[in-house]
Amino acid sequence: MGYGSVSKLSGNRRKPFRARITTHWEYVNGKAKQKFKVIGYFATKREALAALAEYHKDPREILATDVTFRDIFIKWSEETFKELSQSNRNGLKSAFKRCESVHKMKISDIKKAHLQSILDSVAHMSPATSTKMKTVMNGVFQYCLENEILDKNPAEFVKVKAKDAKSDIHEPYTKEEIKLLWDNLDLAVEMPIAGKLTQTIYPVDIILIAIYSGMRPSEVLNIENKNIHLEEKYLIGGMKTEAGTNRIIPLNDKIIPLVEKRMSEGGEYLIKYKTDNPPKLQQYRKFMYDPVIKALKMEHLPHDSRHTFVSLMHEVGADELTVKRIVGHNDKRNVTHHYTHLEINTLVNTVNQLPI
Repeated sequence: MGYGSVSKLSGNRRKPFRARITTHWEYVNGKAKQKFKVIGYFATKREALAALAEYHKDPREILATDVTFRDIFIKWSEETFKELSQSNRNGLKSAFKRCESVHKMKISDIKKAHLQSILDSVAHMSPATSTKMKTVMNGVFQYCLENEILDKNPAEFVKVKAKDAKSDIHEPYTKEEIKLLWDNLDLAVEMPIAGKLTQTIYPVDIILIAIYSGMRPSEVLNIENKNIHLEEKYLIGGMKTEAGTNRIIPLNDKIIPLVEKRMSEGGEYLIKYKTDNPPKLQQYRKFMYDPVIKALKMEHLPHDSRHTFVSLMHEVGADELTVKRIVGHNDKRNVTHHYTHLEINTLVNTVNQLPI
């Protein structure tokens, strides 16, 4: 392929001399086109020529001293992402972002200890998060092996720590925190609309509705007004499992005014995001939920509201099967979605036992 070349780039550059080698030739419409690989930029021509000479002694060494983890990820993703769905691409991009501490490190300087430390820092998160991060690490270093940039893969030795089966990333709200939410129903949040335009919203009530109903965050966001029966104090909603979909969800007396106020705004959905449509879960968390939690100096996740409901139901000794029916958990016993008026009253009476 030839020895390579050194050229001086135009402009006022700190390192104007570029050293590069020819990697291969491509033929387009019968014409040969040379393809290059840059091995570095240098302050003087002598330094560039010396680097070129060093490269020919050991190409892997010079390349490994120049490229970073981020550089290789870009190359690897360009090849790998073509065969993946958009959701998988997004998952791997998020996993890469969590590896920020090695983004700018030279690929040759990264050791197993660096990678293991990153994985250990997310051990409290879901195993899927750690697994995707290890996939990114393995992909980056496997790319280095295949392209003779490195001769070993430190990522193959890192371990994804199994999460303690007894641990749970979800922490219920304390009664003091729930009172704080009630005291801050008028907390304003500026939600971005377009460019620098914002809209003032008041999302604290959404968290309280979730806490007092036991609904999943995504279930709260997708409540349709036509499925709310205020006089009977229940709504029809839910998703995810057979037991959770289109179930009767009783309304605690305390949140009925909150639901009623939202319904008075009209539209198809109870919770709106910019238009009449509800926010997606990630939009809700970023622009509505997280700003509230930050302003009130709390540390919670959206799903903690559901965890809170179940914990408080157990605290008052509520019937386990009744609680499962309310939150939509699967149960080995046959749970029907056909409720009598008496059963609905039982569900309503159960949620009104909440000691908050």
